[in-house]
Amino acid sequence: MKKDKLWTKDFIFVSVNSFFIFMIFYSLMTALPFYVLDDLHQPQESVGLVVSIFLLASVLIRPFAGSWLDSIGRRKILILALTIFLISTGLYLLSNSYEFLLILRFLQGIGFGLATTATGAIAADVVPESKRGQGIGYYGMFMSIAMVIGPYVGLTIIQHFSFTILFISCTVFALISFTLGILGKSDTQKLKSVKQTNAPKASYSLKALFETSAIPIALAGSIFAFSYSSISSYVSLFAAELGLEAIAGVFFIIFGLTIVLSRPFTGKWYDLYGANKVLYPAFILYMVGMILLSFTQNGLFYLVTAAIIGLGYGVIVPSFQTISVQYAPDHRRGAATATYFFFFDSGFGIGAYVNGLIQAKTNFNLMFLIAGIIVIISMIIYYFLHHKKQQHLSEYLSAS
Repeated sequence: MKKDKLWTKDFIFVSVNSFFIFMIFYSLMTALPFYVLDDLHQPQESVGLVVSIFLLASVLIRPFAGSWLDSIGRRKILILALTIFLISTGLYLLSNSYEFLLILRFLQGIGFGLATTATGAIAADVVPESKRGQGIGYYGMFMSIAMVIGPYVGLTIIQHFSFTILFISCTVFALISFTLGILGKSDTQKLKSVKQTNAPKASYSLKALFETSAIPIALAGSIFAFSYSSISSYVSLFAAELGLEAIAGVFFIIFGLTIVLSRPFTGKWYDLYGANKVLYPAFILYMVGMILLSFTQNGLFYLVTAAIIGLGYGVIVPSFQTISVQYAPDHRRGAATATYFFFFDSGFGIGAYVNGLIQAKTNFNLMFLIAGIIVIISMIIYYFLHHKKQQHLSEYLSAS
């Protein structure tokens, strides 16, 4: 029973740390478009680049982060990441030009990529094998809570106070995260043992940087992230266009609460029935929610779609992340986590930019409609590169 304990100190620490990292991410993600347009007086097309350059930095650092986590150690890389993240967040207080903001976003993206890869790898390490679906799900729930609070905090602060207060608040959150990193003990005895006996020295070959077992699900994740970037980056601007500024933050509250409330059930269902039986309904729910959002014209419809999209998202993302580490050797979980997030962030960053161009050339409605339909591609990739492959493997094992 002790072996299968989920809520250990290590697990709670890494989950709370992840919460503060994503709290900053979502607060800035929803507020910065208004900063770019209103304070820096940039055109609409400039919004996507602020998102994309952050994700570009995160993408570039992730493969190296995975190698470093497996060779140097979780704790050292986490402290380095949180240091970069804290410094770059504090420097937002000095940003007074679009060019300087882009430099800051790139630097912060490096810290974010390192930090989230580290916390994801640690979470996968400390979760018991028998409860991996639940464990990764609960770990993801802390990110979902940040997803609820972050956008609401960001939008509320800029509506009632100023961007300066927002940047100060985010710096405080980064300081809390850094403090948790200093005080926590990310490397358990088990992790040290794995590192000493199995992990190779840091290598920068493609084979070492990327975990091949995680690539199929990571490809599906990248297409899904392309779609989701439209929500994270533009749904608040869509609300403003509809005259629904007052409930823009409520969208994310409903979105996140749906994820949080469903997480205990979906995690158990994943462990009991497998990924396929929870993922396909989730794909359909998410796609339907996105298509309905594209036809939204009033506040009630706007908020109902948040619940539908949130339910689909809340199943898909932690399930993908669980699968990404499920088939990797213990000493390659850092690389597997990095591989998954490399593709996920790539899809998100490209999506934020491309969706911004689509919106600028057409409208929000068509952008969300296209983003919803694109999820079909993610489902097809999942079926052929993971579901069918695992089905053939099971049939082979049964026959032998």
